[in-house]
Amino acid sequence: MMFVPLANFVFMIMIINGLVKNFGKSDGFTVGIIFLPYIFFPILAFGDAKYIDSEKISSQDLLDN
Repeated sequence: MMFVPLANFVFMIMIINGLVKNFGKSDGFTVGIIFLPYIFFPILAFGDAKYIDSEKISSQDLLDN
């Protein structure tokens, strides 16, 4: 879908939002990455955010129930 004109913007935002959510950040951080990527990507990369694997979380929830 990244090769489809105009739809690629929507899918890029969805990809960035998924990346930000996996690091435990909010939707505001997604907006920051879209408009100021040279500031927010280093914050995400070198800050204290840890990657949260969504598959591990869902399988842990299944084991706990």
